[in-house]
Amino acid sequence: MSEFKPSQNHLSLGDAFFDRVTPADFPQTILRHRDQRWARRMGLGDLSEAQWLAHFGRFEPLPGSLPQPLALRYHGHQFRVYNPDIGDGRGFTFAQLRDDEGRLLDFGTKGSGQTPYSRTADGRLTLKGGVREILATEMLEALGVNSDAIAFAVLTLAYSTEDVNGVPGTSVPGSRALDLPDEFAGPEGTVGSDGGDGPAHGES
Repeated sequence: MSEFKPSQNHLSLGDAFFDRVTPADFPQTILRHRDQRWARRMGLGDLSEAQWLAHFGRFEPLPGSLPQPLALRYHGHQFRVYNPDIGDGRGFTFAQLRDDEGRLLDFGTKGSGQTPYSRTADGRLTLKGGVREILATEMLEALGVNSDAIAFAVLTLAYSTEDVNGVPGTSVPGSRALDLPDEFAGPEGTVGSDGGDGPAHGES
């Protein structure tokens, strides 16, 4: 990982902006999708499959980046009611880094376990849901839309309680590389108080 450029900008915001969380301990991890093009852009192109699973299936910290996953806190209208206390419900920010263009990116996950904001849900994501998100983000990128990118998907064989229509409840943590727009950056690239959130976060 000689080209990897880690960051810990979220930590500069202070504990009022996030909760430190523990990932789910999955019984098995199988790498099903890896975007090698994005991996190279993020300085992770030389990782072996075993290293991918260690970092993105077991969430071992990437050197120099966040030492523990963070469930980001935010507020807004939810179920037609303003809620001042919501946050990442089945995902977290696992790492931060700079890409080959110097942009600050988040590694966010979905389906990686429960957080303080999961309510009664199990914090997992079905295989169908993971594939849908891969296809959607690939299409947006092909159309030139500046959105998140699915860097990987790991099949965990951990059954979800949210099975629908006979779809296996296998959980797929799908990391995003989120571009934080310049208007969210403060002095020397520190993330502003309204930054760091994006389509990778929340319970959707």
